[in-house]
Amino acid sequence: MSQRKISLLTTYGCLTLVLLCGGVLQACKSNESIVRDFSPAEIAAANTAANESYLSPIEKEVFYYLNLVRMNPKVFARTYVKDYLGAPGYTKGYAFDERKISLMRRLTTMQPLPIIKPSRKLFDLAECFAVAQGKKGEIGHDRSATNCNVGYHAECCSYGNYTSGLYYVLELLVDSGENNAALGHRNILLGDFLFMGVAQRDHTRYRKGVVLDFWRTENGK
Repeated sequence: MSQRKISLLTTYGCLTLVLLCGGVLQACKSNESIVRDFSPAEIAAANTAANESYLSPIEKEVFYYLNLVRMNPKVFARTYVKDYLGAPGYTKGYAFDERKISLMRRLTTMQPLPIIKPSRKLFDLAECFAVAQGKKGEIGHDRSATNCNVGYHAECCSYGNYTSGLYYVLELLVDSGENNAALGHRNILLGDFLFMGVAQRDHTRYRKGVVLDFWRTENGK
């Protein structure tokens, strides 16, 4: 198990450890390429969680960057993936280079996907588990020892002291790591989901833990 990333895959989703930095508003102002390559309409549409007061800035960023790649995968590949060398301060994970190549190929050939919208119910599911895991310093997807319901169609859990959603989304999309040959993280982020809940909470082992829960339909049916 590498120091850089711990990654597990289950029937319902994925788990990864990465480092993030920056901020969605800061990135929009400082990264000239995003203004040049994405249209103002795309930038506005990507911010589906902008008015959700219960979400932190980092949680909102996850929606923002995930929606950019889903709306315009070709531009996202050129703007963010092409020159990406891994999260700052961490060595590249197992099979990073070859999986980055496969990600570029997928993004430049796939069709746009619907944007992901926030769900308060999914947030509640994610927050419950993020808090429960954080107190015990645990990782994974097993909720049997908690009072948290499952109720999601897919789930990703991430552990680390993240300061931005950009590297988080990039690391999940590249999906490096010895346990990630099935590209479960990537397949979920680029999957047929329409609603998401994201919660980042304190974690006694990794300082922060983030849980992403997804639904295909608004009420999860």
